[in-house]
Amino acid sequence: MLFEEVRQLIPNQVYKMKWEEYEYKGTFSMYDIEYAIFKNVNIKKVKLPILYLKLVPDIGCTFYQPIFKKENIQWNMERRAVNLILQRILGDPCFHW
Repeated sequence: MLFEEVRQLIPNQVYKMKWEEYEYKGTFSMYDIEYAIFKNVNIKKVKLPILYLKLVPDIGCTFYQPIFKKENIQWNMERRAVNLILQRILGDPCFHW
């Protein structure tokens, strides 16, 4: 599964978190005063029902959101259509943008 980095967390979305050499995967629940609360967190085959992650500017934790294949399929289809149109306009069947 592919992931992209995000800055804003959305409730009830699954995120992968990286901090130093550790990787977590969990569902973001909500913000508290100082914490981001995650449910159903997996840490190396260990499941935690809840995780409180302290929100400190220098924590160095990066959040990633999954990219679904549907977006990649649509992108490939649109790119193929553009290539076919440009090939017909230019008269070059080998042209690729």
